[in-house]
Amino acid sequence: MRAAVLLDDSDHLAIADVDHDEPIGREILMRTVAAGLCHSDYHYLDGTLYRPRPVILGHEGAGIVEAVGPDVRDIRVGDHVVTCLVMGCGECVRCEAGEPTSCLQPQVTKRPSGHKPRLTLDGVSVGQMANVGSLADHILLDERAVTTVNTDIPMELACILGCAVVTGLGAALNTADVQPGESVAVIGCGGVGLNVIQGARLAGAGHIIAIDANAAKLERARQLGATDTVDASSVDAIAAVRDITGPGADHVFEVVGRPALVRQAFEMAAPGRAAYLVGIQSDDAELSLPVTGFRRGKRMVGVFMGDTNPRTDIPRYADLWRSGQLDLSGMISHTLPLEDVNRGFDMMISGESARTVIKF
Repeated sequence: MRAAVLLDDSDHLAIADVDHDEPIGREILMRTVAAGLCHSDYHYLDGTLYRPRPVILGHEGAGIVEAVGPDVRDIRVGDHVVTCLVMGCGECVRCEAGEPTSCLQPQVTKRPSGHKPRLTLDGVSVGQMANVGSLADHILLDERAVTTVNTDIPMELACILGCAVVTGLGAALNTADVQPGESVAVIGCGGVGLNVIQGARLAGAGHIIAIDANAAKLERARQLGATDTVDASSVDAIAAVRDITGPGADHVFEVVGRPALVRQAFEMAAPGRAAYLVGIQSDDAELSLPVTGFRRGKRMVGVFMGDTNPRTDIPRYADLWRSGQLDLSGMISHTLPLEDVNRGFDMMISGESARTVIKF
């Protein structure tokens, strides 16, 4: 199989031929049709996150099941599926309560020790980002990492359901439970931030304030539901949010992953309201927040994958797309072949792209 592999500590992916084993237990083999590029992938390249090398990046994929292991319960050969890094065991108390993002034994979705590695390159075991590794033309993974979708949704749209959509919509609809008329501010209008904006629109929020330093991203945010935009490169974003909302916003989402912006989000929130840490921070990042905000009842809430339950949320969001309430095509600015994956990341960092999809 062809895959984009991070071989060493460089910031460049190599396209390599990787060998995959056959599915065992509850594993499936999926032929990848499309995979989205997420900023979390890039964090492996810029050193924000570190995992052992070699590793195949990517976690946002869609494809068709080609083979299944003997113990697979819910997935069949020929199914169209979407990958998601939320792969709860399905058996612990958190999973039984419908909270797979808080699964207490996620290790059960990995291949047990003592077996051959799932993937190898020249005889060396190859890791899979988030136990997925979607930047490959085939993916071998646990069935609990995929959700079936109807065949009417194009794969290049379906793939972003597994991360950008579930994280952004979930942050607004599940974690924050935005209510009609409430005010929302979103710092960072990349793929996830745009979906927070769409989630706020679906929830009936009053002011939906998009904050970014990139004019093209702000325009796209307005197209997807933002009522107000703030160019953070030219104005004081905190003051701008207060000018629009008065006391501050009811919900403020930091979707970039910088401690300084988390502090800004906290200061943008109104007394008694909340800021949400959605963006991925470096493993050693620390936050400094003014205690006076907590004295006024403000809350800082961590968000992991939008508190998503993939098996229920992904089909629900696909239905919203089907009914015209959720814009997926407006999220995708570029499609590229696997060989151009490094250019895709370059466009992401320069701000040229919103969401880039690799098509196989």
